[in-house]
Amino acid sequence: MLPLENVEDAIVAALANDASIKAFAKTVTSFQGELTRARAASVAIQLPAVLVGYAGGPTQTFGAWSFQSKTRWQVTVACENFRSASSPRKGTEKGAYDLIKDVLRVLSGQTLGLDIGELKPISVEPNDKEERTTVAEYFVVFETDINFDLSESDFCTAGETTPQTVADLETLTAEHSVLGSDGFLPVVTDTHEVGV
Repeated sequence: MLPLENVEDAIVAALANDASIKAFAKTVTSFQGELTRARAASVAIQLPAVLVGYAGGPTQTFGAWSFQSKTRWQVTVACENFRSASSPRKGTEKGAYDLIKDVLRVLSGQTLGLDIGELKPISVEPNDKEERTTVAEYFVVFETDINFDLSESDFCTAGETTPQTVADLETLTAEHSVLGSDGFLPVVTDTHEVGV
């Protein structure tokens, strides 16, 4: 099974090691949720920033132990500039639009050396909240296929010494945040029939 953390780490590494992004972005890291000025300060995120997070995705079951997920990855590009409302996005200096192009260039069509499908860009959306007049923030979303092959040991619960059997499992429930037009929404629960 390919842990989601491996994919997230590989995306962060590819972006952090790109010369153009490295020369401009002060922060390239994993991050879940919406960036606010207060939250950025509390977790020491400096702008310009490129933030990567898992954004869920539909799953298809192939038998009791195999799944394929069209996983979505949100790359948040955020730039701040106090001179004018348009400066963070474009102008004579590098801004959010340039970072978006860099993110698309670095990740589009890549597998990052992992056993996943090619990363495909599916949307680029601005965060249009009014209080962000000095921050240009965009959500660049990619999708890739990931195969999950599980074993019975993947279904041990804390404190169990033996795994549950296939006969014991009727459903698999996953909770995750999903991407909405305004960023991440509350946790959504998906339930899949996996047993007999």
